[in-house]
Amino acid sequence: MLADLLNALSTRLQRKFQGIPKVSVTLYEKLASKVLERMYDIVVEEIAETKRVVVDVGCGTGKLMAKTVLQGKSEFMLGLDVSKAMINIAKKNLRRNGVYDKCDIILGDAHHLPFRDRALNLILSTGTLHHLRKPLTFFGECLRVLKEDCEAWIYELSYDISYHEVRETAKIMNKQSLLLKIASTLHGIPRRELLKEYIKPFKSKHREYYVNLLTQGLISKIILVKKTLS
Repeated sequence: MLADLLNALSTRLQRKFQGIPKVSVTLYEKLASKVLERMYDIVVEEIAETKRVVVDVGCGTGKLMAKTVLQGKSEFMLGLDVSKAMINIAKKNLRRNGVYDKCDIILGDAHHLPFRDRALNLILSTGTLHHLRKPLTFFGECLRVLKEDCEAWIYELSYDISYHEVRETAKIMNKQSLLLKIASTLHGIPRRELLKEYIKPFKSKHREYYVNLLTQGLISKIILVKKTLS
């Protein structure tokens, strides 16, 4: 299937470079982030109550950080990104939105989160997993730095869904169906792959933690909970 081949090639290239290359950050902000902005709204809406410390892993343009603070869902936001150029753009966006004093951004690798054990209340990650060479290592790092009974929400776009689901997502995100289909093919992970290569292996290795996959059209949401199962 052409979509599978394009997705495999795109993911391989993105994992080779991991962070967005300096020459591509402006294009990314103008195009890819425009597709993701409505998803940022959905993410923020799902935060039921104000969290003390929220971390956005792979914070990119910083727009999710800004929305989270502006809507009062976090007292303080930390961003982490592996790209210096992207961090510079994020800082400009945070200043533009007047929330720079309630945020901080760290240059770092999601495979080695620079936070102490049991320190964080909520981890968010949108469209970052397909950039990571060792996603399960990132999952383990999330559980290490989360406090007990706290969660990591990891969002990806998945193209392997019905046309009806694509159309419904297009309505919710106010984008063209074709644009979303292309974006999720080039900038996402198939749902069947998330279940087979991410959820299932992690469950078998870490039975003491809770992991689940929720879906809403093109959007796939992995939930990791640092909680011992009874």
